[in-house]
Amino acid sequence: SNTRDYWPMPQAPITSKQFHRNRHKMKSASMLLCSVVLLIVWSIVFLSYLDLTGFICMDTTPNPEVTTHTPYEPGTCGTNTDFPRQIYNPPVKPRFSTKTLSDFLSHSFHEWEGWLGREDMFAMGLVTTIQHRMGIVGSIGEIGVHHGKFAIPIAMFADKSEKFWAADLFDMQEENIDGSGKGDKDVFMTHLKEYGVGSDDSYVQSINSMNLETKQLKEQSFHGFRLISIDGGHTHNITLNDLVFACRMLLPGGVLILDDFVNTGWLGVASGLFSFLNQEKKVGVFFWGTNKIFLTSSDSIDMYVKELELLGLCMGERTFVLRYRKIFNDRVCTLDCCQERMDDTMFLRLLGGNLTNLS
Repeated sequence: SNTRDYWPMPQAPITSKQFHRNRHKMKSASMLLCSVVLLIVWSIVFLSYLDLTGFICMDTTPNPEVTTHTPYEPGTCGTNTDFPRQIYNPPVKPRFSTKTLSDFLSHSFHEWEGWLGREDMFAMGLVTTIQHRMGIVGSIGEIGVHHGKFAIPIAMFADKSEKFWAADLFDMQEENIDGSGKGDKDVFMTHLKEYGVGSDDSYVQSINSMNLETKQLKEQSFHGFRLISIDGGHTHNITLNDLVFACRMLLPGGVLILDDFVNTGWLGVASGLFSFLNQEKKVGVFFWGTNKIFLTSSDSIDMYVKELELLGLCMGERTFVLRYRKIFNDRVCTLDCCQERMDDTMFLRLLGGNLTNLS
């Protein structure tokens, strides 16, 4: 037999150039492996400091740490079974005047401590206009008010008959487990008084939102809520708790506004929202602003999108443009500024005109 075919072929000697090339490849592979290992270790350590329960697993089982205090059945958001319905008595009379709104935009908006995008404030004003046009009136409020940079406009744009509610830890900072904000009740109450929201038509609670109960608001003669802003604790559990609590008090066609949904420093907000939407199949997002998203019942989404589009078209000169994106399988409005920076005069004209022209 021809055994030559089974012997290995002689190998050519490795040149110095090939040796260094192979050595470089082995070094690169070793560095890549070390980088992957370090990335995995860093990710495990980093994630251990974040509240991502539900964001990763999307667990639909009830979380024992979330306390709603009274039985809550998913799918009932916006039905408002706990509060009486406020009677609609047009015309609507907002608390603000042209002077107070101008003063807020020129001074307080820039000087007050807090975080608020112009598009979010503008969208809240438009939503208020739409709700009043549709005969949706009721109580208003915010969980986590800080110094009132968003809470005050909510109260200002509301009808004088609509009662305002606010809840914040304020001085109870030992319960601020994630360090999200540090409200000051004295400053907040001063701001309320400065813009015409008196003690007779408001109720301010120093409380952990995990301990909120609807009976506390019933005793204060609140009606069903048409709009609630949520900017409290930013962990998964607190966000989910606040959404569920607010949802129980919401009127049909009412709106929830959630802050910091897209803030990568507070991923617990997104995970809490995902868990909420996973159990509340009849709630969806209809507007995405600078840092806030607006939610309502699924059967009201199209109404808000169409009305926002109508108001946007009436503004002229394409100062603001409504665009649409898909999120959670819903068509969502986003408000884009066509100008680099709109001055206060233009903002006042557009916002004030839409809020006062409610016919």
